[in-house]
Amino acid sequence: MEGEKDCLNALAKGLRTVTLRSTGAKVEDRYLNLFKYTNMTICYDHDEAGANGARAVKQQLTGICINIEIIDWERIFKKLGWPQPIKKGFDYTDYLIETKLGKSEASKFNKILKKDNTLS
Repeated sequence: MEGEKDCLNALAKGLRTVTLRSTGAKVEDRYLNLFKYTNMTICYDHDEAGANGARAVKQQLTGICINIEIIDWERIFKKLGWPQPIKKGFDYTDYLIETKLGKSEASKFNKILKKDNTLS
């Protein structure tokens, strides 16, 4: 997750998550081994900084993680039938507010992402 708020909300929904606290941050070398052989989904804000930060972290973790995906908020909006455009900075917490997502629905969110290729 891009920030602490989203990270805490995802944890509250039962997701395993970490944050680097900003879009410009990368994983410190001493922690890279913690990502070895994992499947990673990067869920940053819907803005230029979020897109750039997500790509940078994906590039850094390529070859370490088994699989790395980046959340594509535009595809999720389309799948849910929500009107465009998405507000700048839309994030996971906004998603929870908009959908009033309950814990049981958090697993549906993950299944939709994987099944319908709403990750980039």
